[in-house]
Amino acid sequence: MPRDRRNWLVPAGVAVMVGGAVVEALADHQKAKYSERAEDERPDVLETGLWGWSRHPNYCGDSLVWDGAWLLRWPPRPPCGRCPRRP
Repeated sequence: MPRDRRNWLVPAGVAVMVGGAVVEALADHQKAKYSERAEDERPDVLETGLWGWSRHPNYCGDSLVWDGAWLLRWPPRPPCGRCPRRP
C-alpha cells in the first residue's frame, strides 16, 4: 500500500464493505425467517429487527458494499503527480 495521506481510505472502505455485507446478510436472514412463518401467524408487514428501521435494509447493505468499494479506489491510484512521463 502506498504511503500517503489517503491510507485511511483503504481500511475505511473495507470496514464499510464488511458492515454493508453484514447488514445485507442479516436483513436477508430476517426476511427468510419471516417468510417461513405460516401466513396466518405472521403480520402483514415485517416491522422487527432491521426491517423496523428501514423498509429495505438489504438494499441499504448492498449500497454500503458498493460505497466501500468506491472508497477503496478513490482517489484513483497512482496520483497523476507520480505517473511516469512519456518521452
